[in-house]
Amino acid sequence: MKIVVKSVDEEDRFRISVWIPLVFLKSRMLWRLMSRDKDVDLLGMRETVDCIYSGLRRFVKRNGHFYLACVQSSDGTRVSIKI
Repeated sequence: MKIVVKSVDEEDRFRISVWIPLVFLKSRMLWRLMSRDKDVDLLGMRETVDCIYSGLRRFVKRNGHFYLACVQSSDGTRVSIKI
């Protein structure tokens, strides 16, 4: 997963690219952070995330990468999430 933030403003021109492996959804560190919140049903969420993860892997393998979201604000800042 790649998250890109771009600004086209002449004064604040910046670009941030963050690469997050898709397997991070299954990492223990993420699940430990989420387990601190008592209102979260981790068992049900874990099964759902495993299903989504395997579905995304199959889709990317068959069809290639795709944009999950592409948003542009009124000041020209663009954010895109590519899986």
